[in-house]
Amino acid sequence: MKPQEAWNGRKPGIAHLRVFGSKAYAHVPDQMRSKLDDKSKPFIFIGYDSNTKGYKLYDPTSQKTMISRDVTEVQQEQTTPPTSPTSVGGSPLSFLNERATQRTLSLDEVYDDTERNYDK
Repeated sequence: MKPQEAWNGRKPGIAHLRVFGSKAYAHVPDQMRSKLDDKSKPFIFIGYDSNTKGYKLYDPTSQKTMISRDVTEVQQEQTTPPTSPTSVGGSPLSFLNERATQRTLSLDEVYDDTERNYDK
């Protein structure tokens, strides 16, 4: 039982939580696009903004971050989790390798590693 569940008598809602590193599409306002432009733009979800009720998004094409409330996410994970953490790749941290521990990874490398692990 979670503390909030004990206090309120019901389970806390988690529908607003997003998967880190997943593809997300942010709405482009009418003022920032022409009639034939796309209404949304692809981003990578990188977290939550602490000052507003928005999501932090990374744009790989311009290599900039932005905050938006109008986000649609494309979940790229299994709908049911594996039975144990070791059933996916041998150990819970099997995605780490020598290359990752010796230097800092770029965001593209992190995204590729994450995508590769979800495809297993």
